[in-house]
Amino acid sequence: MKKLATAFVCVFCGITVTAQNVGIGTSNPVARLQINNNSLLTRPSLLLNDTATAFSGLIKFKNNAYTKGMYLAGFSSSSF
Repeated sequence: MKKLATAFVCVFCGITVTAQNVGIGTSNPVARLQINNNSLLTRPSLLLNDTATAFSGLIKFKNNAYTKGMYLAGFSSSSF
């Protein structure tokens, strides 16, 4: 009976999953992730807070087809 109920739900109700763009600070994002910020320069639009004790946060922008890209990294050390 459980298998029949599952089959009924799948066939007659239809399950549809669609990907949508995500926006922060905008109600109509035009990219997969769009962040709009309207604040003073002292407040960041994006903050990556890493708890690593040696090499901190890393942000990487690149295309899957190429090895080169742009890397932004933080370094945490008491002697730096």
